[in-house]
This record gives sequence, C-alpha cells and structure tokens, in this order.
Amino acid sequence: MYKWDRLAPVERNALVAEKVMGWQVHDTALGRFWYNTNDEFVHWNDAWKPSELISYAWQVIEKIKDQFEFVSLLYGTDGKWHCNLTRFHGFENHEHDDFDIEEFSADAATAPEAICIAALRTVGIDIVKI
Repeated sequence: MYKWDRLAPVERNALVAEKVMGWQVHDTALGRFWYNTNDEFVHWNDAWKPSELISYAWQVIEKIKDQFEFVSLLYGTDGKWHCNLTRFHGFENHEHDDFDIEEFSADAATAPEAICIAALRTVGIDIVKI
C-alpha cells in the first residue's frame, strides 16, 4: 500500500511511469531518462510530472483510455477533482442482463493527482489518500 500524501512528487511520478506507462529509468552520464518497453527514449526523468502538470497527466489518460468504456474527469462542488475509469465485462456479447462493472476512481485536490491515482488503481496499485 502506498500513502499518496507521504510520497514525494518525484516518487509519485516514478510510480506512474513504471506501473502505468510501463517505462524504465536508465541512468546515463547525462542524467536519468525514461525509456519505453522498446528501449526507446521517452523523457528526461525529472521533467515528466504527471501528478503535477495536466499535460503529462493527459498522456496517462491517452495510454489507458482504450481499456475503458467510460473515462470521466469532473470538478465537484466539494472542491475536489474526481476521475472515474469504468469498464464492462460480458457486455461485448450484448447480453445486457449479465455483465460486471469494474470501476477505478479517485478524488484529489488537483486533476493530475486524481488521474494518476485512478490510473495506478487500474494496475493493482493500492493507493490511499491520508
């Protein structure tokens, strides 16, 4: 279990890069860099900040969106951002009476955080907000 509020931003971003995006960090003489599963350069390690910047958080959504029937990001009257990722199992056979719904959701102060927490939950990472 990971306690989101106790992780430093660099730890949060690394967790998303490794577990959701499937990237690996490579240390070189020029610094630390993220590489994808084809061993191709993706990004400089410290510059990719999906838990902080919406442009990078949106890359996370782009990576996982095709696995879900519904992807929503809403700002609530409670002053929090809500990210919800929903998929149906068994619905592809058009048997509307016999399917399961699987949802992954997160509420956070910022949209990037809500996206990252929900995305991590889709890959089985237990994230707790304290």
